[in-house]
Amino acid sequence: TSSGQVIKYLKNGGIEVLLSDGNVCRWMVPSSGKKEEPLPGWVVTNNNGKRTRAVPRPTIDPKKGKEEEEDWKNQWRYLVEEPVVPTKMTTDTLVLSNVVAREDGTRIITEPDGTRRVEHYDGTVIMVQAGGDPDDRSNEEDWGFVTVRSPGFATVEIDVDVAMNADTHASGGRIALTKGGLQQRNVVTMEDGSIIQVTYNTRFTA
Repeated sequence: TSSGQVIKYLKNGGIEVLLSDGNVCRWMVPSSGKKEEPLPGWVVTNNNGKRTRAVPRPTIDPKKGKEEEEDWKNQWRYLVEEPVVPTKMTTDTLVLSNVVAREDGTRIITEPDGTRRVEHYDGTVIMVQAGGDPDDRSNEEDWGFVTVRSPGFATVEIDVDVAMNADTHASGGRIALTKGGLQQRNVVTMEDGSIIQVTYNTRFTA
């Protein structure tokens, strides 16, 4: 995505969303249809290893009237998953970086200057460079850069500020004149060294 999140569609029908802050969201689907299997739904693992499952409510509830039945179907219930994924936090005394390691294979390294490097279990690395954070909308001047690398795939470098301005402008929104004009949105670098540059011009694109 324009904020550096990685969405994976799996062959079994599941979905994984690898976030730039180290959180992981998984859409779980039953593999055999057995009743003892967990209900399908989103399972979110946060940086502390805590897991929450969001599943649709039952389609039939005798306590609900027909008027509320549709609203009931559209609601979700949230269940705490057990056990918690063990997490270990350490500090690199040489460079003073903070390292959080979860036993599911995720490592989150935060440098003193604010740069964050997230290493996901499948080898995907998402780096949010200092100067901005796509998860913190309080800094509207510069949300920084995100670089996404994954084995077997091209490397993508995203200027989050430009990407979000392009999304806003393309959907009919307004942006500041100082952020207009021709700007580089992202750069895709192939394994053979080929480079694709994606630009956006607010003066000509509508």
